[in-house]
Amino acid sequence: MLEVRNVSKSFGPRRVIDGVTFGVDAGELVALVGENGAGKTTLVNCIAGTLDPDDGEIAIDGTSLRDFRRGLAVVWQDLALCDNLDVTSNLFLGRERGRPVLDEGEMRRVAGQLVDELGIDIPDFRMPVGYLSGGQRQSIAIARALLADPRVLVLDEPSAALGLTETAVLERLLRRLRSKGVAVLLISHRVEQVFSLADRIVVLRRGKLVADVATRDVRPEDIIGFISGTETDSVARKQLRQLRSLADQLAEVEPSESLPLIVSALSNSLGVERVCVHLVDDLTKAASDRVLIRRAAVGLPADLFAVLYELPLGRAGGVAGEAAESGRVATVQDTSEDWLLRSIPNVLSAWAVPIVGVHGVLGVISSYLNGYGMPSPEQIELALLHANLAAVTIERNRLLSEVTRRNRVLESLRAMLEILAGPAQLSDGFGTALLPLCRGLGARQVALCEQSIDGLSVLARGDDRRRTNDSLVEKAIEQAAEIILELSDGQRRAMITAPGSIGVPVSTVDRQLALIAYWDDSESMSRDALDLLDDAARSLALSVERGMIEEAHNESYTLRRSNEIQRDFLYRLSHELRTPLTAIHGYADTLRQTDVTWDAAAQDQFLARILSESARMNRLVGDLLDNSAIENGGLRLQQDWSDIGPLIAEAVSCSGLDPSAVHIDLPRESIAVWADHDRIEQVFVNLLNNAQRHGSTPISVRVCPGSPTAPQIEIHFTDSGSGFLPGAAGRVFQPYVSSGRSAGAGLGLAIARGIVEAHGGSLEIDGSVVGGSLVVRLPVEQIEEAAP
Repeated sequence: MLEVRNVSKSFGPRRVIDGVTFGVDAGELVALVGENGAGKTTLVNCIAGTLDPDDGEIAIDGTSLRDFRRGLAVVWQDLALCDNLDVTSNLFLGRERGRPVLDEGEMRRVAGQLVDELGIDIPDFRMPVGYLSGGQRQSIAIARALLADPRVLVLDEPSAALGLTETAVLERLLRRLRSKGVAVLLISHRVEQVFSLADRIVVLRRGKLVADVATRDVRPEDIIGFISGTETDSVARKQLRQLRSLADQLAEVEPSESLPLIVSALSNSLGVERVCVHLVDDLTKAASDRVLIRRAAVGLPADLFAVLYELPLGRAGGVAGEAAESGRVATVQDTSEDWLLRSIPNVLSAWAVPIVGVHGVLGVISSYLNGYGMPSPEQIELALLHANLAAVTIERNRLLSEVTRRNRVLESLRAMLEILAGPAQLSDGFGTALLPLCRGLGARQVALCEQSIDGLSVLARGDDRRRTNDSLVEKAIEQAAEIILELSDGQRRAMITAPGSIGVPVSTVDRQLALIAYWDDSESMSRDALDLLDDAARSLALSVERGMIEEAHNESYTLRRSNEIQRDFLYRLSHELRTPLTAIHGYADTLRQTDVTWDAAAQDQFLARILSESARMNRLVGDLLDNSAIENGGLRLQQDWSDIGPLIAEAVSCSGLDPSAVHIDLPRESIAVWADHDRIEQVFVNLLNNAQRHGSTPISVRVCPGSPTAPQIEIHFTDSGSGFLPGAAGRVFQPYVSSGRSAGAGLGLAIARGIVEAHGGSLEIDGSVVGGSLVVRLPVEQIEEAAP
C-alpha cells in the first residue's frame, strides 16, 4: 500500500536520508524508529509531500505520486492545528461541508460522533483548541486525520503528549484500523509501544536504513542496539546466563522464597512489569472444585492484585483460568472482551502459561500488559522455561513437605514407643505416650478407652490443651469408642466414626480397648491419620500385653522371694536356736534322772544354766525378727525427744556390765535426739555387749555435739582390746558375719546399723583410735520418716 524506493534527501552538504527503501502492506502496522536526528521526520515529510526527495520514489497503492497524495493522512508531531479555531473547525478544515453555506450542525454532529468513538473528552466543541490540554490537542489531530478515511496513515510520535488512558484509546484505534486493511506507519521512540503494536520495525540510523525486521524475531535490546549502533549481547547467551543464575539462587533460598524469585526473574527477562503466579489449591479435589490461589506477584496494582487472589478454572477465571484448565498457553489481545479484566484500568492485554508437573497442571504464570497485542514466540518460550523451573520448585517443596510430615509422624511414633517401652507404669505411661501421638496427628485429643463390667471408662488422654468445649469433646470420644468396641473381630482397622473422629480397636488378650482421636475441624485431619492410628494401636496392644507379663513376672518374683526369705529365716532360726535348745534339753534331762540325786547347789547351777540359755534363745529370736524386719523394710519406729545422757546410762544398766567398767564422757549441756527410745537403747546395749565380748574393759563412751554446719551428734564406743582384724571393716556389719575377734552369730552389729540408719544416721568403725572403736552418728533435728 505504501512503498518507499531508494529515497534520499540532502540539505546542503549534509545528507539526511540516504537510499531508504521499505514498504507497508495493507492491514500492516510498521514502526519507524531511530534516535533524534536519524531522519525520521524528514522521511515523513517526503512521504507526505511537504518535501521533495532528491532521489527515489514514493508510491501509494502502486501509483507513484509527486504532487498529490490521495488516500494518505498524516498526524504531525507538532499537530498542525489552528489554535484560534474551535474543535469542529479544526476537524473539517479544508473539508468543510455544505458549501457555499456551511452546514455547521452536520459538522458538529459528525465531529461529536467521531470524538465519542475515539473516547476523547472534549467539554465544549465551541472552545478554541488553544485552550485545550496537550493530550486533547493530540487527539483532535488524530481525529482530523481519520476523518478522511485514509488507506495509509502516518503518525509522527502520536502519543508523545498523551496520558495512559488516551494512549490506550489510541492503540486500540490503531489495531482497529489495521484490522480494516489500513496501512499504518508509526514513528515512535517508545520501544515497549512498538513491540506491543508493530508487525515490523524499520530502524534508521544517520539517515540510513539499518534494520527491517519482524517484531517476533527480535527483542527490545536488539532494537536499542540497532538504534545506538552498539553491538548487543546475544539474546540466547543473556537468557542462558539469567536462567543459570536463577537456578543457582533457587538451590540456595528457602522453599517459601522460590516462587517470588521466579516471578521477579521472569519479569526482568521479559521486560514486563506485571507478573503473577497462581497455584491449584488442592490436586486431590475434582477438577470442577479446584480453584487457583495467588501465591506470588510483582508489579500488580491494588485493584488487579485483589481481583486475582482466587480464580476458578476455566473461562470464568480469565486468561489464568483458561491456561490452567487446558494446560496450554492462553492469550487475551484486548481485555475489553474479557469480563474479569475489562474493569481494571491500564490492563489492555494478558497472557498465561501453565505450570505442568508430574500429576498435571500445578498452577499458572500470567502477565498483564498496558498495551495491546500478542506476546512473541520467544517470550512464550521463555515464560514456559520459567514455568518448568516453577514446576520443579513446587514439586520439590511438596516433596519436602511430605518428607517433613512423614518424619513428624515417625517421630511421634518413636516418642510414643520410647515412653511405652520405658519403666513407667501403664497408668502413667499411657497418658504420656498419647501426647506425642496427639501432636503428630494434629488432633484436639487422643484417648484410650476401656469397656469393663462397670461401663466405658477413659484410661488415659493426650490433649493439646486448646480451648474448646471439653464436654463436647468427651461426648464425641465416648460415642466413637462405643462404635469401635461394638465391631466384630474381623474389623480391626482404624475407621472414621464421625466427622472429626477416628477410632481403632486395641487387640489384647482379655481387655476391650479402643484408641480414639478427635479433631475440632475435620478439614485438619491428616491423610496419614488412619495408618498412624493403626500403628499406634498395635504398639499400645504390645505395651498392654507387656505390662500384663511384667505384672505376672513381678508377682511370681515376689512369691519366690517370699519363699526364699521364709526358708532362710527358718534355717537361721533352727540353726541359731539349736545350741541353746540342746543345752536346755540336756540340763532338764539331767535334773529328771531318777538314779542320781543332786544337791541343792547343783540343782541351782543347772537351773541357772537353763535360765541363761532361755534368755539367750529369747535374744536370738528377737535378733532374727529384727534383722528380718530391717531387711524387708518393716521396721517401725516410735520417735520422740530423748535425752542422750540418761539413754546411755539405762543402756549400761541393761547390758549387765559393772558401771565402774564403763567410762561415760558427756558434754556440759544436755543433748536431745528425735529417736525411738527403746530402739536406740537396744543399739547402745548391743554395742556395749559387743565391746565386752570381743574386746576388754574398761569401755569408753564419749559423746561429741554437732556443729551448725553438721547438725548431728557422735557417740564413740571404744574398748581396750586389740581392735578389728585387717579387712574386717567391710564385713562386720553384714548379717551372720563374725567380727573376726571371737565367735558369734553376727547379728548384733547388723541390727544396730539397721536401726541407726532407720533414724537417718550412720554406724561405722572409727579407725582413728587404738582398740575396737565404733561411732554412732544421729541427727539432732526432727525428721518425718527416714528410709529403712
